[in-house]
Amino acid sequence: GVLYWNIRGLFPQSNKTKICYLRDMVLLSNPLSIVLTESHLNDDILSAEVSIPGYTLFRSDRVGRTHGGTCVYVRDDLATQVLLIHSNSVCESLVLKVKTLNIILVSIYRPPDSSLDEFGEAINVCKDTIDDAMEKDPKLTTILQVGDYNFPFISWPTKSIYQGNQVN
Repeated sequence: GVLYWNIRGLFPQSNKTKICYLRDMVLLSNPLSIVLTESHLNDDILSAEVSIPGYTLFRSDRVGRTHGGTCVYVRDDLATQVLLIHSNSVCESLVLKVKTLNIILVSIYRPPDSSLDEFGEAINVCKDTIDDAMEKDPKLTTILQVGDYNFPFISWPTKSIYQGNQVN
């Protein structure tokens, strides 16, 4: 399977136990991949500092401001190709082709304060990348898209979708 987690800082200076916890989870469940949003990784944090044995790390760090970001660990026995690493300084996207499984794996982080245009740009860049990959490789028939979208019109506790002032 695939593990997904909004990690809210994979390697914060104040608490470096999250990566140890992730490594332990991997030993127990041996997932195909681990998708993390709000990774908060940047150029000051080396991939080696957050490595997990047996997995390759792919990152889309936020550019131009702090926090945000997404990253994906893929098991080493799965041939994987990066199709897109994108940040518009607000939303981050990562699109991978897992060749061994003939799937496209997409991770997106959208912060609560992003505009429709900023999120739309990220979605459009991902869509264009996916369309191009599927056109070039007809064996790609599955897309797994995960992420943290922070949609303001969804109330998860009540399982309601807001439309204007109404709740449906």
